[in-house]
Amino acid sequence: GATLPVGAPMAPSNPHVEAVERDASGVTVRFWADSERSYTVQSSDRASGGTWSKVADVYPQLLPRRVGILDVVSSDTVRFYRLISPAEP
Repeated sequence: GATLPVGAPMAPSNPHVEAVERDASGVTVRFWADSERSYTVQSSDRASGGTWSKVADVYPQLLPRRVGILDVVSSDTVRFYRLISPAEP
């Protein structure tokens, strides 16, 4: 008999940020990236009504993977993050 689950970890079908971690280097945004999708991580100083700026793009690779994107900001900076799929130009 097989022990379940069998196979590689699966990325969620709806992209979402799993964790946001702040340290001396800045803020790291973590999420699972599907092997068949591209993503754009954006940040803003306001949750609504602000201007969103691209932090990074994540492109498909062979297997799903957990991604950590570092946004280098000072410790007193307020940031909101969002994850968009497919990646924006």
